[in-house]
Amino acid sequence: MVASLKCVKRELKNTSHMKQLRKDGFVPAVIHKKGTKVENVSIESVDLQALYETGYIKSTVINLDYNSKEVRVIVYDYHTHPVSGKIIHVDFKVITKSEYFITDVVIRFKNKSMSPGIKRGAKLNKIKRSLKIKTKADSLPKEVIVDLSKLNIGDNIKISDCSFEKDVHPLDKVDTVIVATKGKGKLKEEEAS
Repeated sequence: MVASLKCVKRELKNTSHMKQLRKDGFVPAVIHKKGTKVENVSIESVDLQALYETGYIKSTVINLDYNSKEVRVIVYDYHTHPVSGKIIHVDFKVITKSEYFITDVVIRFKNKSMSPGIKRGAKLNKIKRSLKIKTKADSLPKEVIVDLSKLNIGDNIKISDCSFEKDVHPLDKVDTVIVATKGKGKLKEEEAS
């Protein structure tokens, strides 16, 4: 997934300046680039919040318009307000096409209603909701999809059960459990009779 955002340089000032910046509809941010000083910038909060609400903020390559140049970045880290849930600060990391970088990717579960274990009354235990991966910009997946259609009572799905593109490498151990079912259950047809 690719998005475009505009940012402007900002002066590093005190806390009251940051609060005013947020009141004016901007989010303070920093750009990290290997071998250079951190750049302090601000971004319009509406655009950034829209990206955040997609759920893919850390798995999106962003073309950042900065000083009339386009820079490719990813969201390295972000902070949200504890009450409103709005983004209040972002750290960007400059990436290149050829270098690997580390980020988190959302896990999406599909076919829950087709799972034999769920049909029999098992509870689904989502142990991981995202995966830390090492990848390149052109190979960055939007999400990792986990198919639950064959999950029976007592079964689990591990990282080793998932398939990844050539340049996508999960950093957790391959025997890490992503999702499991637990509980006792009967077939719904048996319960009806």
